[in-house]
Amino acid sequence: MRGRGEGRDTIRFAARYDIQAFHVQQIARQTLYFATADSDGGVHGYVGGSGSVSTADAHVEMTPLGSKRTILKIRPR
Repeated sequence: MRGRGEGRDTIRFAARYDIQAFHVQQIARQTLYFATADSDGGVHGYVGGSGSVSTADAHVEMTPLGSKRTILKIRPR
């Protein structure tokens, strides 16, 4: 994932999933700001440090690597 000021990343999901996309908006000071897109509109949020977020059919775990990078592990629910 790119850090702050280096652009945004979007992960798109296959049509069989309710979640359509996971948008990384910004990574700053070990905080990941994100938005999801799904059939209900989606959500916006953030996770500081390590954490996770779950949608109707996907689970995303976040592990920071320094202040401007993070690892995302995505699996179906």
